Amino acid sequence: MTTFKLIKSTSFDTNGVKGTVHTVAYKGRALNLSTLSFAETPEYQIQVDATAKTLVVSGGDIAIVQKDYLNELNQTVHGLSIYPKFDLAIDAF
Repeated sequence: MTTFKLIKSTSFDTNGVKGTVHTVAYKGRALNLSTLSFAETPEYQIQVDATAKTLVVSGGDIAIVQKDYLNELNQTVHGLSIYPKFDLAIDAF
């Protein structure tokens, strides 16, 4: 179980696909967590406590992945995203 400080939550509905992107903080770092990333892993539970402003991920290990994206000034910046961790190694292929 990992607890994050909740910064904000943004719900979306794109072409009938609904989800929420949570921006959270952990040890001075901002990270993003999309509910769609955890949609096919029912063993994971995501609990949001809006009063305490926390988000808890339980049910398994998580992975933090650095992703590059373009900001509004068309500059490439680095971001961190949270995903469910799964057992897949490159040597398995």
